[in-house]
Amino acid sequence: VMGYDPAISLDAAWRLPGDVLQRASSLSELCQECDYISLHVPYMKETHHLINSDMLKLMKPTANIVNFARGELVDTAAMRSLYDSGERTGRYIADFADEHLHDHPKVVLMPHLGASTAEAEENAASMAAMEIMDFIETGTIINSVNFPHTKLDRLSAPSRRICIVNKNVPGMLGLITSTLGRTGVNIMQQINTSRDDIAYNVVDVADTLSEDELSALQAEVAKLDGVISSRVISFGDERP
Repeated sequence: VMGYDPAISLDAAWRLPGDVLQRASSLSELCQECDYISLHVPYMKETHHLINSDMLKLMKPTANIVNFARGELVDTAAMRSLYDSGERTGRYIADFADEHLHDHPKVVLMPHLGASTAEAEENAASMAAMEIMDFIETGTIINSVNFPHTKLDRLSAPSRRICIVNKNVPGMLGLITSTLGRTGVNIMQQINTSRDDIAYNVVDVADTLSEDELSALQAEVAKLDGVISSRVISFGDERP
């Protein structure tokens, strides 16, 4: 087995099974040596037609290509030309429709439906429900399109969690923590994350305040210029 990755990190390289996997020094070397070539590459400007006419001609005529990454990685017009000339006889297997190769007997094109199977739909629905439940119960944010990834593990000691959304401007974290500090509440742990114009704070405080005191504290936080919203999470097993 041979692999090629121009951006591999040193740590990732050390984890490679050296007795099984041989690292190619270039894509050209990989194309020349391998009988089966599987593509695992994101599509971007730099990878457009990564497998072009030159790379196809370097391959063994019988080399088989498996492309379940992106259709644009392969110059299929050049591949069709090589098929028609008889220079290429290996199979091309992909899950993308292609105007140049759809009717060639050496090509197998399948529907790109990996995320639309019954199992995938069920898993996606379950994952979405779990992520919403996690946000409601702990303030955790995962896979949001406009909020930062934020996760703060629960403490074993009794505590209350305050979740604050604010504008991502300098000085906000200091304002929030000083406002909490003026009440005499002990901050046990916290996390501050941001994404573009939005910042998100999750703060665990000691469970020493009454409900009225917590409401008053939340009201003080809400008055701060730049705070968009806040909420207090009671984990349910610390207080009646």
